[in-house]
Amino acid sequence: MVSRALFCHLESSILSRVSYRSILVAGGIVLAASSMAVVMRPIGKPLLPILGQSRVTSAVPSSQVINFAVSLRPKAAEDLQAFADAVSDPRSPSYRHFILPAEVGIRFGASSSDQAAVVTYLKSKGLKIVLSAPNRMGLLVQGTASQVQSAFGTTLKQLSGKDPLGKTISFRANTTPFMVPSNLVGVVADVSGVENYTRAFPRATSLLTPDLTRALYNTKPAYNNGFHGEGRTQAISNFDGYRLSNIPLYVSSYNLPIPPGGVGSNIQVINVGTPSGPGTPQGEGDLDIQMELGMAPLATLQIYDGSDLVSVLTKEVSDNTADVISESYGWNLDTQTVTSAHNQHLAMTAQGMTYMEATGDFGTTIEPFSYSNYEPEVLQVGGTIASVDNVTGARITEVGWSGSGGGWSTKAVPFNKLPPWQVGNGVPTGINFRLNPDISLHAAGPQGAYFFVFNGVLGGGSDGTSFSSPVCAGNFIILEQRLEAAGLTARLGRVSDAIYAMNGRPDVWLDILSGANGTLPNGQQGVCTPGWDFVTGWGAPDYDGMFNVLSGPTNPPTLVAPDDPVVSAIGTYVDGTNLSLIDSDDNLFLVNSSFFGHFGSAAGVDLTFTLPGTPTSLAVQFDASAGRVGGAIMVWAWNWNTSTYDLVGDAAMSGSQGFVQVIRIRKDLANYVDGSNHVQLRFRGHFPVRPFGALPGPFTFSLDQLELQVQT
Repeated sequence: MVSRALFCHLESSILSRVSYRSILVAGGIVLAASSMAVVMRPIGKPLLPILGQSRVTSAVPSSQVINFAVSLRPKAAEDLQAFADAVSDPRSPSYRHFILPAEVGIRFGASSSDQAAVVTYLKSKGLKIVLSAPNRMGLLVQGTASQVQSAFGTTLKQLSGKDPLGKTISFRANTTPFMVPSNLVGVVADVSGVENYTRAFPRATSLLTPDLTRALYNTKPAYNNGFHGEGRTQAISNFDGYRLSNIPLYVSSYNLPIPPGGVGSNIQVINVGTPSGPGTPQGEGDLDIQMELGMAPLATLQIYDGSDLVSVLTKEVSDNTADVISESYGWNLDTQTVTSAHNQHLAMTAQGMTYMEATGDFGTTIEPFSYSNYEPEVLQVGGTIASVDNVTGARITEVGWSGSGGGWSTKAVPFNKLPPWQVGNGVPTGINFRLNPDISLHAAGPQGAYFFVFNGVLGGGSDGTSFSSPVCAGNFIILEQRLEAAGLTARLGRVSDAIYAMNGRPDVWLDILSGANGTLPNGQQGVCTPGWDFVTGWGAPDYDGMFNVLSGPTNPPTLVAPDDPVVSAIGTYVDGTNLSLIDSDDNLFLVNSSFFGHFGSAAGVDLTFTLPGTPTSLAVQFDASAGRVGGAIMVWAWNWNTSTYDLVGDAAMSGSQGFVQVIRIRKDLANYVDGSNHVQLRFRGHFPVRPFGALPGPFTFSLDQLELQVQT
């Protein structure tokens, strides 16, 4: 059996203390110097609650080297979310138009001046900047314990306490909150990796060979035609010891093709902070590596090896070399760290990187190690039990596995809500959380799930979605290689949108109808049903069928321009015509805002559209700006049955022109289309009155495109 370890990150709050001469001020401290004073304020990150049940054993040696991550708050997180949605949506004109890390930084990350200010401050404390992420959302930093304490006004201690399994362990932690100069409080979002109590929870908990697996999920024809992953890069996020010395036995056992440089020459180890490679292997790292290698043996395989999640994500995003990444760990993280991880995942989506995660091996019990189960930018891979012909690999049966992680987390973070793309046959509409899983592959069996080499011995006996996720990743690499050979964009980015748009079509999915995995948070049972379900998601993929869908015509929606003339303006009309609203071409339609008392400042237009036929879907495609962020764009549709406007969508206001967004109208379309196929919209930019804040000032609402996406 694969040995398993259970670690977590818990939360608490303890009043700040300082261990050097200081002056208390409201909400912070002043560090006194000979001729100047710096006001230090907390960043709001909670302390580990385990501190209250732990015993301090010693101070952390001042010379101890610590690798950690400093996350920066993006200036346009809402716009980054909108772009991640657009670049993932098969119906969007931005679909798979991915961008580079530096462009993510310019458009969405912290300002260059804010990033430079944090770097300058950290360097002034003697800390080394290992990586300044080009997306301007993170820094990887190295320094001594003494330097860390000085930089963040905190105290580090070595403690003895219980891990979640009740085992007594020694760990390092800050016993007072992290603080930064007051001018950086709004810039520094999180500091992670300083304490080493927080660790990954491996999701490995059985026996297919690589060739049988390829036959089961229909990648064998492509593999036999020479698609072995050449030119693509797959990766794992690793937090466990592993041994590359196991690779030659695995390769020879299954006669895998060997790269020109020899066995293992296509494997790259990228150490991030404090790596786990030299540690005692628990099997997780070994099986992750071998499962990806078995599916795509000639792809470059990168092992991002570390101990802190945000540090590993930041390095992966900054390198931008891995096309598909698999992770097989669960985390219990505080809100600040989770938000920082989410921002890095958004950047991955923007860059076209596909990240997938094992959903866990305890059925519907996904707490407390529920990140990244609730991460909408990560493909969630559950588990099945497949029985195949042991010569041909032909499927005999495949059922849902009782351990397949499914359901939802109720963690109160803003992005843990039902994503707009998570719709389709069988997907519940009344549960406003990220639902699990999305897809499932073989993960368990009477003798285990897959053969792999552990401690130099080839064997089975282990179950877990930790197998299904890297197997899925390796098969996606072959899929991307085929797309590239067909002259198409290879990267898939957040592939969930495309998967849900396939809506369980039988040429892509085996709809699994047998199996259960436990009681859901609402008291109902997780059981396999027609369509999507909480045990297997859409079911088991046919990767050849998926390639046919992704490589075929995208059937883009018809764009419908507003009727002429513009009905009316909300606010004061300035300039522009209907022609201004047809393309993003800097021919702007301009409206100055008006102030509406307690409502705030608003500007916009009423528009009528004549559709080419009865729509099956409607979306508003627009390029709108108010010159600053902080406001909202709201779309109202005239309800022909009630003779009122209904709010049908909203988005964050863009601060600059040139950013095309799409809002889908998800309500009953029949209410908003009259007998002559007319749709009447009210499109409005709005800066609200905020409690105890200054009244919103005037703005000019500029529209460079406003059209309907119509599918009939």
